[in-house]
Amino acid sequence: MSVARSVLAGAATGGRTFTGLAALAVTTPRGAREQPDATLAEPAVRAAVSLAALGELAADKLPQAPSRLSPAGLPGRVLAAGACGAIVARRAGAAGPQPAEAAQGREGGGAALAPGRPGVPAAQVAVCAGAAAAASIGAAWLGVRWRGWAAARLNASLAALLEDAVVVGLAAATVSRARPAARG
Repeated sequence: MSVARSVLAGAATGGRTFTGLAALAVTTPRGAREQPDATLAEPAVRAAVSLAALGELAADKLPQAPSRLSPAGLPGRVLAAGACGAIVARRAGAAGPQPAEAAQGREGGGAALAPGRPGVPAAQVAVCAGAAAAASIGAAWLGVRWRGWAAARLNASLAALLEDAVVVGLAAATVSRARPAARG
């Protein structure tokens, strides 16, 4: 399930770089103590990421906005998506029951666990990060194609607003159950 949510986060990030991360930050409980959730829970970080997401939603409508597929735009989306995928994987591992083999190691060599998060295999985090990064590339490409197609048939502003709605919906679906537990 964390791979599917990571793909959703990656797709949202492919559409708008900061939307996936903003959704994760806004849904992080204030009592989160483990990284990266402890940082995302900080009011200043939450506000900065949210403002960046809102600013990007507005700036995307400007005619001088660079292409999301440009060398200046795509790498940041891919990195942000990978981070979102890793966060989703770590949260899913924290929320769900952990197999005894993952918590204690397997015979003949234990599974490598993600640093700071007992029971979340590092391979799971890597797969989710990679899936999100790949989804961001696909979503960025599809978004450019959609905008061109829709702008020719509707108008550019309406096409952009419809795309925003899809991106926000993807981000909301990502975090609908991927919230970390508050630690006391």
